[in-house]
Parts: sequence; structure tokens; C-alpha cells
Amino acid sequence: MDTFQGYPMIDFFVREVRAVVTGDLIIIRLGSCGTLVPEIPVGRVVVCSSSLAIWTNYDYFQLSDQERENSKGTPAGSPYLMSRPIGCDQTLHDALYENLEKTVDQGLVSSGALHSSADTFYAGQGRLDSNFMDHNHGLLDSLSKLNPSPVTLEMETTHLFHLAAINQHKSNQPADEPKSDPSSFCQGKGQIRVAAAHITFAGRISGDFIEPKEVEKLEFQAGKGCLETLINQQIDPANLHPVEDSVWSC
Repeated sequence: MDTFQGYPMIDFFVREVRAVVTGDLIIIRLGSCGTLVPEIPVGRVVVCSSSLAIWTNYDYFQLSDQERENSKGTPAGSPYLMSRPIGCDQTLHDALYENLEKTVDQGLVSSGALHSSADTFYAGQGRLDSNFMDHNHGLLDSLSKLNPSPVTLEMETTHLFHLAAINQHKSNQPADEPKSDPSSFCQGKGQIRVAAAHITFAGRISGDFIEPKEVEKLEFQAGKGCLETLINQQIDPANLHPVEDSVWSC
């Protein structure tokens, strides 16, 4: 299923699927990304184990010059903010990597990567545009100085991992979370397990870009690996969506 671009579209997809599917959800995202390090050139498939968020600090752009000077070295004094990494389902990550190793050409798959997702395509990913005062000239450099630092960058995966992490319907949910709310989506669902793989389209440092024929080949190979991984996942029958009156009953 194509969710289109950005956090809002991932949010629509996960929340609305969660609202209509009872039982466990297993979601694998296959997307495109930019690579931030020379060790991972364009034309690779990268399975990430965690992902951090990059978002615009709108308050920064409303500060006066003096306020910006006074805020240097603090989050308020940064035009872009970064979250802690959010992990995926490690078992699903490992299974995805194992299958991609079988379906993608040898030597093109890596795993265990730290990924990053920005809130916009242009400013939030360090793309320069003289039409706007984005204050993002040092953004990619700031990412490279993180420890650990992300190796890939796009716009969706961190929010997918976040939604799985805050999903209420699992055994270790906080006791103070509301169990039901008449204005909420219906309750009594299952867990959400997620993983993600990205095909590196653009070298953000090198300026390289993938050839169209490579895109077609890798989309097919990586897509097959993702589907094989999903097919092989085992879900307790008690945690499956009922077949009766569902699309699967047709």
C-alpha cells in the first residue's frame, strides 16, 4: 500500500487501519531515502533498527536577533530539533534482513542502521533554497556530529516507529492510560510490530543519484523480501482479525 509522503500520511494510515482491524498488526515500510555517509552509496537497501526525528522549531524563527543570541546552545536557540532514536521490533528487523539477503543482489543489503526522518522534504532535510530563510546550512553537519549519527534520511519511518511504541494494546501498557473512551476509536486491539527498509536514492553528501533501471530492480527485489517476511510471520489465532464479515470472507 502506498501511503504517500510525510508524517501526516503515515499517521492517517496507521491510525485508520488500527481503527478497523482487530488483532495484531505487522507493518513493514519499504521506502526511498538519502544516504548521509560514503560507506552506504546509492543503490543499496538499508534495514534500520531505530530512527530519530528532525522537526522545525517554529519558535526559533519568531525570535529577535537578541533573543537568538541569548538562546545559543539551548534547544530554543536551534532552528531544528532532534529526538532520541526510537526502536523497531527487533525480531521483525532480523527476519526482514534475512529475507532481503536472499532476494536482493549480494552485497547490497545492510542492517542495524540508525535512520532519521524529517518533517519536510526541503528545509528539514538540509536542502538549500535562497527563496526562504530556513537557517539550515549546518543541519546535515549537525546530524553527522550526533553519537551515534544517522546514516539515512527520509520523511516517514520515525513516526511509524513512534506509533508502534505508543500503541496502548500490549501487555506493558502504562496503568494510567485510559482503557476506553466513548469518543475514541474502539478499543480491544492487538499489538503493532513494525520494521523498515529503505532504498538509497540520493547521496546527500556526494550528490550521486540512483539510475532508473536500478530503482526498478531494487523495488522488485526488496518488495519481494518484505512480502516474504510478512508471509512468514506467525500470529496467534486469538489475535487475528475475525474472517466473518471481513474482506477476507469474500
